[in-house]
Amino acid sequence: DFDMVVASAHRSPEKVKQWIGHCEKSGIEVIIAGAGGAAHLPGVVASHTLLPVIGLPLDTSTLGGRDALYSVVQMPPGIPVATVGVNSAENAVLLALHILAIKYADVRDKLAQFRSSMLGKIERQNADVVAEIARICRGEAGLTPAPAAQKKTPAEVAAAPGSDPSSLMRATAKAGAAGSTAAH
Repeated sequence: DFDMVVASAHRSPEKVKQWIGHCEKSGIEVIIAGAGGAAHLPGVVASHTLLPVIGLPLDTSTLGGRDALYSVVQMPPGIPVATVGVNSAENAVLLALHILAIKYADVRDKLAQFRSSMLGKIERQNADVVAEIARICRGEAGLTPAPAAQKKTPAEVAAAPGSDPSSLMRATAKAGAAGSTAAH
């Protein structure tokens, strides 16, 4: 279960205080506070409670969320806020679940299942990237094939005159996407 409210540290500070009191009285155990721009909400929330607060910096300005990230991550000593990446709501939820998993075995079990599913997904993405690179090395992607006696690395194939490096870039992009997907 979760509870959600839209409030501003600057424009509705009393609402923020009331909501924090509600959280503590209703048994909420972790708070995720998303904020853009100056991003003071996570710090203000943390200053009013002993519950763990996860700050979620949001990209709401011309600075691409960097302003929010810096505001959330640079909390003064004594008022900690765990911080995830800009717009990383999924990681904020996962971090909250990890905190809850300390106490709740069923949450821990579901997180373990989730991690296992991530491994399977990464293994499938890895197999796809390896197959794409092998296809490129065999010359099946419009690249000039290497002579049988002279094996070349994927980078050498891509650099060969007349080759189409976009295939290797796509394979590399897939590899990067696989890593990014695992991190989200």
